[in-house]
Amino acid sequence: MESILELLVLVVAMWPVLRLCASRAFLRKLRAFPGVAAALTSLLALYGFLIVYLALYSPTYLRLIAILAFGALIYERWRARPDYGHSRGLPPGPLTIAPLNPWRDHLFYQKQAARYGPIFKMSHFLQPMVCVVGLKQALELLRRYDDVLSVAPLPFNRFIPGGFLRYMDRASHTVYRTTFHSAFTRDVIKSCEPFTVHAVRQELSHMAECCSRAPATGIQPADHLDRMLFAIFVRIFFGIPPDSEHFTRLQTLYRVIDFRNSARASYREVISALDEVTVIIQQQIIRSLQLMKQNEDLNCSFLAEIIRADPRAAHDQTVLGNLIYILQTSWRDVAGLLLWTLKMLSDHPEWATRVREELALSGKENDKESNCLASRIVMETLRLEQSEYLMRKVRKEIRFNGFVIPKGW
Repeated sequence: MESILELLVLVVAMWPVLRLCASRAFLRKLRAFPGVAAALTSLLALYGFLIVYLALYSPTYLRLIAILAFGALIYERWRARPDYGHSRGLPPGPLTIAPLNPWRDHLFYQKQAARYGPIFKMSHFLQPMVCVVGLKQALELLRRYDDVLSVAPLPFNRFIPGGFLRYMDRASHTVYRTTFHSAFTRDVIKSCEPFTVHAVRQELSHMAECCSRAPATGIQPADHLDRMLFAIFVRIFFGIPPDSEHFTRLQTLYRVIDFRNSARASYREVISALDEVTVIIQQQIIRSLQLMKQNEDLNCSFLAEIIRADPRAAHDQTVLGNLIYILQTSWRDVAGLLLWTLKMLSDHPEWATRVREELALSGKENDKESNCLASRIVMETLRLEQSEYLMRKVRKEIRFNGFVIPKGW
């Protein structure tokens, strides 16, 4: 009986982590961090092996560990009190270990802010953190304490010589920002608009056809949107159309380098895929330079703008690496936005009808006035479902709006 109680305590001690690992939403996020996934898997396996081994061969040590685990449970419950740390100046909010709701409830942070105020504390898995909700306060925090806040880079940063633009030091960022600022122009977007319109109409027609074949169950739109936007972004970034010999290969390679699915590919596989993507881009650069020598027009693209401005920059591995991953991140971000927009219009079809009516009245799909309602729908979708969050690590304890944010949080 005592052994059963001891085993029960040890299982309960690990229950928050086990419950979190059973969440599909959490597991999807974990794909972007293969190192964390491997460490977590190893930890759980070692913990399970240790419990079984001690139960069979060393029950005395099992009892000792059960006592320690019970003490840890009491401490965790103490930290989970919303007013924990109040005397130290910490914000309100529970420091529950491995909370599940942030992963399954997309309104979690909004609800916490409504309950505890715009500045509250919680745990990000095991790491304690302070959340600051609201654009005004967040900007004030970033501006006031920029020198003691650091950014934790996403995993793909290590694959780019010189680092991803967002994570560069100030001097490097100044240099490379100029290159990309001059390349990412509205003129490129405008020149690619006929292709974009055609690609969108083609994929929407395909989606409608698939829906008609499954009227009872409907379809999952994410794959359609991903495919449509990948074609558009590859054309805008590199000038490579879907009927190109390289396009299909790029589709395969981008699945390998996708940082959200990096648990499925080894480090060597990602490096190999990146090398091949780079070769394809370099071939596109060579063709463009030849066309320039012959005074012929280039396919308008961000890459072509870089070549026109400074052909040497087009051979810079940091520039190419950033171009590859800016496409990756922006393509996925826009796909997420369109998915939410589609959901909003499906939930509120009267607004889709109003957009069609405005377009029909104007007779011009590109008329700014007729697109005003469509723009407002997109902006409202961004506000409601895709408000961005930024994560920073505090290198030195700071005081902000009456609260203490400890070093290391």
